[in-house]
Amino acid sequence: LDRIDQENFPLDLKYIYPDSAGAGVDVFVVDSGIFLEHEEFQGRQGKTIVEKTFCNNPADDNGHGTNVASLVGGKTLGVASNANIIGVKITGNDCPLTSQNIINGITYVMQQKANDPGRKIVLNLSATSTDSAVGDAASKAVEAGIHFVVGAGNRNLDACGFFPGKVETVVTVTASKITTNQQDWITDWCNWGKCVTLFAPGENVPVAGIGNPSEIKLESGTSLSAPHVSGAIALMLANGDFTPEQSKAELLRIASKDKIQGLKYRPTANVLLRVPSP
Repeated sequence: LDRIDQENFPLDLKYIYPDSAGAGVDVFVVDSGIFLEHEEFQGRQGKTIVEKTFCNNPADDNGHGTNVASLVGGKTLGVASNANIIGVKITGNDCPLTSQNIINGITYVMQQKANDPGRKIVLNLSATSTDSAVGDAASKAVEAGIHFVVGAGNRNLDACGFFPGKVETVVTVTASKITTNQQDWITDWCNWGKCVTLFAPGENVPVAGIGNPSEIKLESGTSLSAPHVSGAIALMLANGDFTPEQSKAELLRIASKDKIQGLKYRPTANVLLRVPSP
């Protein structure tokens, strides 16, 4: 959080964000569910719910969705701490991730938008697929006015090989890290390339865990970079009306430029998330 509210080092050890903090924006976390009892989700202005599950067990049994949700809007860990966090469970221990379940999750969010076209909706997805049908679903969601954010993937491959990250209208996020000497680098393991929209922190990120209601642990992955961006879009939408095309352009406009090192052999847009200032 401290990295994304200022352009340059040294870090000021603070995170400053617009007062509205994402109020009135619905961020759908299409993932493994959410551990609702975690302290990060207590006493927030926004609601935290798991609204739909495509698995037998609605609880977050592997922790991933909880990690992600805490970065979107957790009380202390979240980018947009007043946003509504709405879980849609598409995978879990009893429920392997399939392209069909990804599509089911996207379709569910589209139905919510169709039911109430005025809703400000951000869809945060961690999963990637080689199935182009996932890309088609994402493309339709953006056409319907949903702000769609996806992690680029963690295989050190060209992100253009995966859906929905390949879709031009979605926001595809890959992972930066902060080195001990306070520099931003591309992580060794993240996907890269021309299909990436921007970087956000994704290595050793503090997140809410499912071990107990106060557990906070360090995790890594582009699926932790993405919710930083979803939160940033929620901050924007709380303060104005943007189409998905406009929110993507605004992210790029306010982002920190040319801060990331290590891109020589993994050519990627040198753009690092920065949240809107108060």
